[in-house]
Amino acid sequence: MKHLFALLLSVTLVALSIFLFRHKSIDFGKGHFEKGRKLHSLSSDGCTYDSKIIKEAIVEFEKGISKGYTEREIFDELVSCYWHLHDDLQDLEIIYSRALKYYPDDYEFIYLRGECRKELKNFKGALEDFSKAGAMMNARFRNNYFEVIYKRGEMKYALGDTNNAELDRKLAINILRESGRSDSLKPYY
Repeated sequence: MKHLFALLLSVTLVALSIFLFRHKSIDFGKGHFEKGRKLHSLSSDGCTYDSKIIKEAIVEFEKGISKGYTEREIFDELVSCYWHLHDDLQDLEIIYSRALKYYPDDYEFIYLRGECRKELKNFKGALEDFSKAGAMMNARFRNNYFEVIYKRGEMKYALGDTNNAELDRKLAINILRESGRSDSLKPYY
């Protein structure tokens, strides 16, 4: 009985240590996030961005993620930093992909990664993202639904599936009409 008690006590202490270490690590991660956010805000004078400070902010955000702080806002800040640093769509696609590991059903991350992939001419990846974003649409996003469907069609057209591309364009036009808008959508060619 003594051995069982000692074993249970040992297991409990190990579990408690792991929990406290993990909790402390997340706190350190949040500290890096807050430092990164402050640096990011200091990086601009309103017109230009100081790339050295932005790079420091990126390092802090990356440290925050590595310490377990994975709140959505850290990825938003990281995207903003990379965009201001050199608007490299490849970096942005990577960040959106990382964010989607933590937020796999985040419509905005999926849609924006699709935009990056489209511009990078990764039409198949963009089609997957726009298709997933379209499938996630509901009343909350109804105003943007036509845009996702139109872009999905654009990717189909780029991949040579012209018939289904035109079906998506027509669907997007119908969605616009149903919402009372009179916007016109140009053909893909």
